[in-house]
Amino acid sequence: MRGKNKLIARLVGAPMAKKILIIEDDQIINKSLFDILKERGYEAFAATSGEEGLAFLKQFPANLVVIDLGLPDMSGLDVLSRVKGDNPSTEAIMLTGNASLESAIEATEMGAFSYLLKPYKTEELMFHIKRALEKQQAHNALIESEDRYRIAIEHSNDGVAIVHGDKHVFANKRFLEIFGYERMEEVVGKPISITAHPDDCERILGYNRGRQKNKSVPSIYEMKGIKKNGETVIIEVSATSILFHGESASLAYLRDITSRKQREKELQENIEKITQAKEEWESLVDSLSELVLLLDERGYIIRSNRGSVSWSLGHPGDARRQTPHNILHPYCTKSDCYLKDFISNALKDTAVGKSAELEVKDEVLKRYLNIRMRPIHTQQNEAFMTNPDTKNNEINRIKGSFAVLVIHDMTERRQAKESLTKAYEELKETQQELIRIEKLALLGKFSSGIAHEIRNPLANIRASAQFCLAQYKLDEEIKKHLGIMLRNSEHANKIIKDLIDLAKPSEVSLKPGDTNDVINKVCDLVKTRFEKQHILLHKKVSRRLPPILMDEERMEKAFLNFVLNALDAMPKGGKLTINAYPYFDKNKVIITIQDTGKGIPQEDLDNIFHPFFTTKRTGIGLGLCLADQVISSHKGRLSVASKTGEGTTITIDLPIARES
Repeated sequence: MRGKNKLIARLVGAPMAKKILIIEDDQIINKSLFDILKERGYEAFAATSGEEGLAFLKQFPANLVVIDLGLPDMSGLDVLSRVKGDNPSTEAIMLTGNASLESAIEATEMGAFSYLLKPYKTEELMFHIKRALEKQQAHNALIESEDRYRIAIEHSNDGVAIVHGDKHVFANKRFLEIFGYERMEEVVGKPISITAHPDDCERILGYNRGRQKNKSVPSIYEMKGIKKNGETVIIEVSATSILFHGESASLAYLRDITSRKQREKELQENIEKITQAKEEWESLVDSLSELVLLLDERGYIIRSNRGSVSWSLGHPGDARRQTPHNILHPYCTKSDCYLKDFISNALKDTAVGKSAELEVKDEVLKRYLNIRMRPIHTQQNEAFMTNPDTKNNEINRIKGSFAVLVIHDMTERRQAKESLTKAYEELKETQQELIRIEKLALLGKFSSGIAHEIRNPLANIRASAQFCLAQYKLDEEIKKHLGIMLRNSEHANKIIKDLIDLAKPSEVSLKPGDTNDVINKVCDLVKTRFEKQHILLHKKVSRRLPPILMDEERMEKAFLNFVLNALDAMPKGGKLTINAYPYFDKNKVIITIQDTGKGIPQEDLDNIFHPFFTTKRTGIGLGLCLADQVISSHKGRLSVASKTGEGTTITIDLPIARES
């Protein structure tokens, strides 16, 4: 150490070592004590004057300060006074070579732990340092414990009060809330009578007096309390004896159970009402043909009507304490059983006042069922139930409501409805087919009547054009126009042929054929258009595709029509997907042709198979009509699904050829 006013501070020992500051002007004693503390594992700091030490403590608080009574700049007692004033928890040991009784007493009264005379023994000083630090640690632990206890009490959900004699000497925040007070001063120091109802005041006073005299009195009881505004509350009390400032007192935990008591009262009233209604319910519901089950909020059956007998489920009492799923599907192990899921979800709905309903074909019961669940609420949205988990059928209160499950057998009505619907659909299809046949018959008469009249002039036009081209030397412009006449006469002749085929289709020649071959041939025919229009073709044909009975030439024409329509719908490119796969369960092959074109408006979908219906600038609207006729002649079915702006999907079902 160099210079009186230079602070010597050295940090030694383990990271958690106690910090000790030495304030001693004698350089030799200072250095010696510093080294001893270092060897003993303390964090040691050293100062040679009072001001120096106090300045250090402002920045680096210490656990203990060793102070020389006779410092050059100020009295050691003054240093002690300022140390204790700034941090009362810091311990201090006084050292002096000129001791007096008065200074020792004064130092002790000012908070010094001990007072040692120089020269002192090292072990004596170490003993005092150890005891001072132990005292400090115990004091700090006590403060922390008191703080934790105080926080726990202040944040308790229960009211807490200490009664000494007949007066409150402590009350936490929750206690004030229970009795409607805002300030501690309104309760502390006041008699028990301000919180105990007059009906119970003497009884409560007797309990507290007896408890404080170590007499045997109830430790848990209920009492009527009175709030600041005069309102009565029901309190549940748990009390015990404690020492308060060395004297016997009562520590009480209080809980407001007014609402609970009110609910219990209402529950009892509800039980009486339901008991009274029980006979009426039984006589009314037992007469119904439906299966009626009263459920608690967990889904257990409380009561069943006598419909259980007609449903072959046994006596109504047998269903009690079971779930509807257990009695209706006793051997069901499915995790996704519709009945289990419906009841679980419906119970959640009824708990919030909603109803649930389901119509379903039950594969276990082989019946069509209408299942309804309705909530039953009490006035306070609470109910009671018989607990199936108890041997004595105890009555328990539950939050929520009962639910009534009504199951109606709709099998006969549903079957009649399905038969009527099927008959109506068949009648509708038959009517549509008759209309179509009638239209085609009229078209046939028209086509047959005019075919001869149109074909003869067309033949003459064609023959004349061919003759001119063969016999005369004509300039190129005339040859061009004659070629146009030939092409258009051929096109007109094809239209007449299509009309005749549509009106009077010739017999199809069916033989086993490969659908994949038909698809490949059609795609090869329009390969150039795929490339020209930048259309991506994606074919996915099953290797297990069985043969079908077909007229290959006509089937090719029908498929070509579908593909050409798809190409027309994608003039600026797109994707054409053709799938073909067997559906052995239905004994048929399914082909889908899907494009990503402009789609067909919904209002046009019902008309696309009608003769002469078209949305194109060219064509007369016979292509799809003829294609539909080809598919029908193969005993197949054709359906179209389309969405504007997304594309169209054509689905063709064709029967698999049976082995002879």
